[in-house]
Amino acid sequence: MIVYSHKLNFKEIPIQTIFQTHHDSLYRAKQKLTPNELKSFLLASKTPRLDLLESHGFKLTGQKGVYGTEYPQFSRLRLIVLNELADLPHNALVKCFASREQEWHKGFSRMIGRGLTKISRDFEYIISGIRSVRMKRMTGNVEPAGWTPEAVMDLGRRAWFEAMMNAMPEEKLFQFRRAVNIREGGEAKIILRQLTRRFGPLPSAIQEKIAQANAESLELWGDRVLDADSLENVFATDPPVSTH
Repeated sequence: MIVYSHKLNFKEIPIQTIFQTHHDSLYRAKQKLTPNELKSFLLASKTPRLDLLESHGFKLTGQKGVYGTEYPQFSRLRLIVLNELADLPHNALVKCFASREQEWHKGFSRMIGRGLTKISRDFEYIISGIRSVRMKRMTGNVEPAGWTPEAVMDLGRRAWFEAMMNAMPEEKLFQFRRAVNIREGGEAKIILRQLTRRFGPLPSAIQEKIAQANAESLELWGDRVLDADSLENVFATDPPVSTH
């Protein structure tokens, strides 16, 4: 069992550990597992003070960023402090959620550099989307509550395609004109879906506006849709819109 916390609340640790220990006991009994076959983990994005860790029985194990508790009833519990976790391939994914910029950058760099995002195209979109969200949050341009799994996937899909196009030699770009047109049509569908989820059924005029929009407008609206509190704000002060 894994529990992720952006800011670890030590008042809740006893409740979390008791709940996890009880859950583990029930799960082990149902699956007929031995105690060594199941562990619980608390993932802490921010780094707790060492004196607070020690006051709750947590001490550093032989692995960087991994703490164990001295209480026998919680011996299968591990606290993982993501900012302290070693920069190794098997830690790369969770380090993407560390609070310190330099640490989550290490996670994404390791994932990309070792080709770990290539498990599947959807997984690559997800990692690209999470990275884009973290970059946007650095500038304060996005509220965390505005991001759904679907929105992160859509953002990652756009970022992946743009990165691919930017890395392509200029002389070959015209060969992908059809792919660009497909991409614009796909983005239009994505924006229509996001707007409908947020604001309900769309007026026919808005649907036509999106269907006829060029790539610049689609990109602008795609950035706005997650933060805007109304349709009017999504389409406010638009750039000129041309048909294909």
